[in-house]
Amino acid sequence: MARQFKDEIIEIRRDIHQHPEIGFEVQRTAKIAANACLKLGLKVTEGVGRTGVVADLIIDPKANTIALRADMDALPMQEEGDCEYKSTVPGAAHMCGHDAHTAMLIGAAKILTSLKDQLKCNVRFVFQPNEENFPGGAPGMIEDGVLKDVGMIFGLHVWPEIASKSLGLCVGPAMAKPDEFKIYITGKGGHAAEPHLAIDPIIVGAQIITQLQSIVSRNVSPFDNAVLSFTEFHSGSTHNVIPEKAFLHGTIRTFRPEVQIYMRETLQSRSRAIAESFGAKLEIEYIEGYPVTFNHDDALSVSREVAQEIFGKDQVIMPASPTMGGEDFGYYSQEIPACFAFLGIRNEEKGICRMCHDPRFDVDEDCFVEGMSYHAGVALSFK
Repeated sequence: MARQFKDEIIEIRRDIHQHPEIGFEVQRTAKIAANACLKLGLKVTEGVGRTGVVADLIIDPKANTIALRADMDALPMQEEGDCEYKSTVPGAAHMCGHDAHTAMLIGAAKILTSLKDQLKCNVRFVFQPNEENFPGGAPGMIEDGVLKDVGMIFGLHVWPEIASKSLGLCVGPAMAKPDEFKIYITGKGGHAAEPHLAIDPIIVGAQIITQLQSIVSRNVSPFDNAVLSFTEFHSGSTHNVIPEKAFLHGTIRTFRPEVQIYMRETLQSRSRAIAESFGAKLEIEYIEGYPVTFNHDDALSVSREVAQEIFGKDQVIMPASPTMGGEDFGYYSQEIPACFAFLGIRNEEKGICRMCHDPRFDVDEDCFVEGMSYHAGVALSFK
């Protein structure tokens, strides 16, 4: 059935790809999902979590319910590829595959509606906005009741690091907690020819960046996973002026709460100590990101059995390596048993090997058959 619907689902994906929408402003994409589900006779609720869509396939109000989730939003970036279905919206592009997620979930809805008599549970199709932007779209969806009466939830993400038509399943943590920090340094400005009369915030910032790299390499156990990356450093405006202020921006990624707490506290204490040693002032803004996306044993067991049947045992990578990227699917996995899988899309013969968020990212659309089948198989196997 997935093969039967493949061309239609590719067409839907390409339409969404050409008309990307960012954050919560996904009205057009949401309407595509809602209309497709309405045509299937599903119970559709729009405006969930602001602009999300929930569609219910109900076989028995007393039966158990599982949820299948797809995200809909694009990224605020310019697409640089030259595919025939390239983004038509300047500064917006589906460079993370959410267009494929939405299309495949529509395909799964078509399959499961056709096979309704074989279902032993109700199925909730969740089309979520704003996965890319903190605090994410999942909290609003949960607040509006998307998990009410749901026993398990499953998600799927296209993944360029895995060969097309393969599936990766992580045991336990699948994606990290992605925290953000901002460091504001205030020194004393002056003439570049007389640095001894100034307090140079660039030097302070450089010391912070250099010294904090040793936190992961020398203070965190090698058996734990952690990342500390500085991604912005802004200061000054010309060659002969020592500026007064500097700004540092970055991220901390962790899996375990104890490691996250240590990283956060050490970042703060060492940064302040360095600034104080130079006589500079320091302010730190620390923003805790999405929770860890966690695969629960019961849900993982369902996914593994279905995946081995659809992909073949040799094409199911388990345990797959978790990624330090973040996902607001973690909010769902905090509430109920969940499993988040990685659908391989890498096809070097087609030139599809760019990582998510790359301006030339693309998807091997041949994998849609397996993606739709996986979604449908999980629902058909659930009791």
